[in-house]
Amino acid sequence: MSKERQSRARYQKATSSVKAARRRAGQIAAEWDIESLRDDLVLVVSEMVTNAVVHGGGRQVGVSYSLNAFRLRVEVRDAGRWVPAVFTRKRRRRRGSLQEDGRGLLIVQECSSRWGCKRLVIGKAVWCEMDRSAASPKHHATC
Repeated sequence: MSKERQSRARYQKATSSVKAARRRAGQIAAEWDIESLRDDLVLVVSEMVTNAVVHGGGRQVGVSYSLNAFRLRVEVRDAGRWVPAVFTRKRRRRRGSLQEDGRGLLIVQECSSRWGCKRLVIGKAVWCEMDRSAASPKHHATC
């Protein structure tokens, strides 16, 4: 059985932080010997940090990782009260078919086993979990 691991990072609320967070996610995958999750991990971190930078409140974005024998959990925190929602096809069509935004949480939903959000005293945390076994079913839960 693998040992439990944790890591935290803080980034300025700036678009350049998305690249730094992606790089750190890749490092976590290598250091924690979870290379099989690397591509999905980098992608979900990128999407969640982008949402926090673009839509979140405050001056910083916090990212935490925790790993146990069964799953990896990632939380992205910001000071905003905005609760994220998945844009369905119908909602995207109303906004315009050429919109490039609104797909981030669909990506998080597809790349993780489960995801959701929780309100904090100040702001919120959007989280996702990735099962270490590739055969696990995927589903999601929102706020």
